Amino acid sequence: MKILCWFLFVCLGGFLFTGCGKVKNKNLAQDYYKMSVLELEETSSGAACRHSLQYINLALEHEVSPHYLAHKATLLFLLNQKEESLSCFKRLLKLRMLPTVRAEIENNYACLLAKCGKMEQAKQIFEGLEKNKNYLTPQVALVNLAKIYLEGGEHLFARQRLERAVELAPDYVDAHYYLGLVCFSSGKHDLALQSLERTIDLEPGHSGALALRSRIS
Repeated sequence: MKILCWFLFVCLGGFLFTGCGKVKNKNLAQDYYKMSVLELEETSSGAACRHSLQYINLALEHEVSPHYLAHKATLLFLLNQKEESLSCFKRLLKLRMLPTVRAEIENNYACLLAKCGKMEQAKQIFEGLEKNKNYLTPQVALVNLAKIYLEGGEHLFARQRLERAVELAPDYVDAHYYLGLVCFSSGKHDLALQSLERTIDLEPGHSGALALRSRIS
């Protein structure tokens, strides 16, 4: 079964990093970064991402900061340059940063690993994040982990993670939806309907939940 989506945060602008590389011209680096972001204000098309990437590369020539590397890694992912994005994440994770920021970046890195078919590596990271006190949204790691189990046909393990995610975050739409999907795949249609109804209560226009509920009915 194809995974419907992975969590990848396009922007880490709200985070404070504690360290960076050598600085040539910090102000110029910031200007290039702003130009990179402006390229994506109206569209994230291939052309816009390529132009944005050019500017962020110029920024990195003047300041190798985690902030800019995170932006570049995301752009490479959007351009389907997955191996280059992985290399950028590896470089990024070698830099100093706040533990909470590192945890968020590890989640993004694990999402990309899963997209590249490196499921075991992704699984190990998500399992670690679930227990990591510096990761502020463990329910996200649990849902991502459940997707891996679901894709591998391990419905019981997927359901356990999703039930835990629902406990931690009762209003988390994705947790309810994927729990409904897992229950449906396991033939537990009554339980699936309960989760789908909850999904639709939280997000009335959820197309996936509406379609699956209609299919069960």
